[in-house]
Amino acid sequence: MLAEADALAAVVDDIANRFSPRSGVLPRTPAPPPAAPAHTEAVEEEQLLLATATARPDDIDAVRWLVPDDLTLPLHAGLWQCLTTLARRNEPVDPVTVLWEAQQRGLLDDGSQPGEILRMWPGTAGSGRTGAGTCSRRLR
Repeated sequence: MLAEADALAAVVDDIANRFSPRSGVLPRTPAPPPAAPAHTEAVEEEQLLLATATARPDDIDAVRWLVPDDLTLPLHAGLWQCLTTLARRNEPVDPVTVLWEAQQRGLLDDGSQPGEILRMWPGTAGSGRTGAGTCSRRLR
């Protein structure tokens, strides 16, 4: 066994001697900054979904087939995970609690501002946007 190990070591040493060591690690091309997403209908619908699910957390279970990968923005996917986790743990689901959960998960580390996220939610409580009744029908 020792003879075979010595033979293998000799072959590895021979290969290592044939190739000169690299002078250093090649520089990596920096990843392009994430493009600002276009404000599309899908983004608006996702915001409406998140707002409705926050206002009516009991309906979240009705769309358990919806997974974070179905959402277009990573932030929305993360917020959906926060909502479903809070609902599954039977914890309070409100904008501030969802925001706290998002901060705990590091969702705001990309520079997202808490105020921007909180502005997503007021439309479900009966202000000018579609309204909670219409939104809850979409969840079902």
